Amino acid sequence: MESARHRSSTPAVYEIVVTGHLDARWSSRLAGMHIVNRTGPNGAVTVLNGGVADQSALLGVLNTLHAIGLPLRSVEQLASTPESES
Repeated sequence: MESARHRSSTPAVYEIVVTGHLDARWSSRLAGMHIVNRTGPNGAVTVLNGGVADQSALLGVLNTLHAIGLPLRSVEQLASTPESES
């Protein structure tokens, strides 16, 4: 069985959705995540996709989004990165 400590230090790919639009220049402050702005029936959203080194890095991304006032809609782990599958 995998320990909680190991899971928290495993690189993974995430999709994060926030309310509002975010300029692509924020990518470097958000762990290099790819930023896509969308507008749909539920209003404007930003979708961020990318890999983070561990859960501490994910928390840093989420804290930055909170600090700039973008309400969080969802966070989904899409996959573990290939380096972590050994």
